[in-house]
Amino acid sequence: MTGLLALGVIPGASPAADDAWFANLRSQRVESDPSIVWRQFGPGMSGNNYRLFWHPTDPNIVFLGPNMGNAYRSTDRGTTYETILDCDGPGYKSNERGPIELTSPDFSRQNPDFGFCGARAPGLLYTTADRGRTWTRHTVSDPVWGGTELDTIAVDPTDDRIWYVGSGSGSDINHFTHTLVDPHGAGTLKGGGLRGGIPAGYAARIWKTTDRGAHWHAVTPTGLNLRAQIVRVVVDPARHETVYAATSFGFYKSTDGGSHWKAKTGAGLDHDIIRSLDMHYDPTSGAMTLYALDLVQWAVDPKNPKSVTNDGGGLFRSTDRGESWQKINGDLGVNIAVLGSDYAFRKAYFKSLEAWFGIKNAEKVYPVLPPHLMHSFLGVRVDPRNPNKIFLLNDYKSQPTTFFGGMLWRTDDGGRHWIATLRNGTAWAGNHKAYWEGRGNPTSYNLELRGQKKWSLRDSYERKAGGSVGFNSDGTMIMYQWAKVLCVSTDGGDTWVENDEIEATPGTQDWVGAGDSNLPGHGLRQDPRLPEVLFCMSGENDLWVTTADGGNVRPGAQAARRIQLGDEEYSCSDMTLDPRDPNVIYTVQARQAHAGELLRSGNGGQTFQSIGTVIEWPDGQTKNSNIAQLCLTLDPENPANMYLCVLKDGRTFGYTGANIGAGFGVRRSSDGGATWAWANKGLASAANANVPCLRLDPRDSSKLYAGVYGQKGGLFVSTDRAASWSALRTFPVNITSVLDLHFSKDGKMYVSCGTPDGKWQDGGVWVSADGGRTWNQIFQTPCTRMTKTAAYDPKVILVALNSEKDKDIRNPGTYLSKDGGISWTKINRGNPQSDRVNDIAIDQVKPDVYYVSTYGAGWLRADRVASTTSNGNLK
Repeated sequence: MTGLLALGVIPGASPAADDAWFANLRSQRVESDPSIVWRQFGPGMSGNNYRLFWHPTDPNIVFLGPNMGNAYRSTDRGTTYETILDCDGPGYKSNERGPIELTSPDFSRQNPDFGFCGARAPGLLYTTADRGRTWTRHTVSDPVWGGTELDTIAVDPTDDRIWYVGSGSGSDINHFTHTLVDPHGAGTLKGGGLRGGIPAGYAARIWKTTDRGAHWHAVTPTGLNLRAQIVRVVVDPARHETVYAATSFGFYKSTDGGSHWKAKTGAGLDHDIIRSLDMHYDPTSGAMTLYALDLVQWAVDPKNPKSVTNDGGGLFRSTDRGESWQKINGDLGVNIAVLGSDYAFRKAYFKSLEAWFGIKNAEKVYPVLPPHLMHSFLGVRVDPRNPNKIFLLNDYKSQPTTFFGGMLWRTDDGGRHWIATLRNGTAWAGNHKAYWEGRGNPTSYNLELRGQKKWSLRDSYERKAGGSVGFNSDGTMIMYQWAKVLCVSTDGGDTWVENDEIEATPGTQDWVGAGDSNLPGHGLRQDPRLPEVLFCMSGENDLWVTTADGGNVRPGAQAARRIQLGDEEYSCSDMTLDPRDPNVIYTVQARQAHAGELLRSGNGGQTFQSIGTVIEWPDGQTKNSNIAQLCLTLDPENPANMYLCVLKDGRTFGYTGANIGAGFGVRRSSDGGATWAWANKGLASAANANVPCLRLDPRDSSKLYAGVYGQKGGLFVSTDRAASWSALRTFPVNITSVLDLHFSKDGKMYVSCGTPDGKWQDGGVWVSADGGRTWNQIFQTPCTRMTKTAAYDPKVILVALNSEKDKDIRNPGTYLSKDGGISWTKINRGNPQSDRVNDIAIDQVKPDVYYVSTYGAGWLRADRVASTTSNGNLK
């Protein structure tokens, strides 16, 4: 403790921290306790996923790379998932945790455990030796890529020494689009900036290795447009020197292992702008069939300038190894004049014209609805057992230049006749039934939804679509990512079922997720009046509560039930219960429906009403923008006094999205939430008060504390209901940034503080046993996000240590002490986002049960278990 005494800090009642242990934590990798494992609970996927890949030879293994910074593997065809990220690795910005949002994995045909994959970030290649359970950064190849994203990876099926890698980001369909102005495609990064073929320095490349990745050399086709996206590379299974490359600037073929290429321009494709490529191979006959999806384009109808028409593109097939192509669109294309009688369909149609032509008011420019127009498909997949069974993906959610009327299409006869094979919406068997039956399309509703039952038949044509579909290696299962859920079919696409979650007890709506959550978590709330319940807030998925029946699905599983805030999509930022009546629930919303409003339920969550506006949304900002509102607090003496804090930048603290300029700091209401005002007077740099925590003193409700983050922050106190604030005079002067304050049951105050680039002496966790007069440091790190203690034993302490938005630390994660802070254990096993935790909790009554909420991997519960695998998953 000499270091602390030298700072002039007077030791309190709490024990000294182990200086040597923390010195090691700050400098060396520390492994987690393998006996404590985190497992997800709540809904399944619950977010967008554009990356779904089956193992090429193992029909039970599938990989997912959802868009909230995750990566998962299932070894039981999607029944359960495990993270493939390194839970004990450094922060996610380091790229050492594994292939976050993995891309294009492929595996040796001689050794199915050995493979490579990319990630949705520039210049990253990873390798695995255990069938994708763990991945290691292939740093030896870093200088090769020059920061270019790797969008396709392929192995020679006859020789796993030989691999090909292609550049680009065209598969990032949420940010990459094709338009009339730029039919070859362009993309933008969230928050601005360019990607794909546009950024300075990008140049289309194909690389090859002949020694399993030890060395790489470029084999890029001569003359390939430098903007080209390498859509896919395929090695001929029967002629391994023959290699095919599908690009956004044409199809290329090499017969000498990539040394020389021949462009097959004019071989039958309409535009030579390939969006997707698939292959079927018959090992008995040696026959290989290639399927290329050429960009579907529209043009002004020369016969009627008030309408539009098809201008080529669609699906093409080659049975002579890419020498020639035949169009197999068959009866693809729908009658817009008929389907346009539905308002939602017509609206989507005109929006797609505006995006494609780059115009406004398409309904006025092209008011005549055409009798036949094709969707702008973006993906093709073929059944490995049947070259005539083909699926086309129409993702009108992510791609602006297409429209409703079938999100997934299929042919069973090689392209002569096509049907919409997944149908959710009332128009199929309703007002458009005769049209669909007339073209030989089934009209039955054929999707079984589980946790997302509210989406069943909610629209005439389902408003959301999906961006990824794939067959497992033996063709017995098709998996389709539809909006926020994964659906599977085991009958060739005739029927589909959501398999992300299972109802724990029939009729209860208590769900056990599969472990592939992409849910943006928010806070966790507990109330001593409800000791068995944990409230879980979330982005896009309302409010949830834990239930006790998860063991009905699988041993040790935690179930949860949704509290529906309304009929729309809600992002519950925080909630609290009325101190007089636990059946009265208040919530605030970070975005989407009722964003910035205070909702109240007087019947335990059965119904909610808006009772006030906490935050006025800035002009010009949509309700899809994000404003994190935390620490919703009611005065127990007078609940009409309400308080909360608004974050300056939610990403800094593990939440999605940034504050969009509505102001930040403390908000208060004195009339039960009807009206709100800023209450920042006296806070450090009041105009810039970044306040991540707000707490009432449980022993004296007249005292309200605010933690202010940043170099001019600290711990502030108000004794006049937030009318004014002053710095706590007895707080250590070296601590200038506070992230969290927690009061334990034995009367201690725990402050989590610091900045990522600060000194450990000024951060970590500090505790006071005498009401804040003296303080002692018990967790020695430069920055700690938050601390909680157990209600049943205040010596049980849980701490979260995050990697912040733009700064990494060596050992982010969750830490546990059971002796009041004398010793600590790292407990990250099984948590894919152990470095991005936005809240923690300790079960109020069950020992050795802990909870975390994460940036984008939902909620997780940790239990002590008997045996785990090396990455923390149950054996």
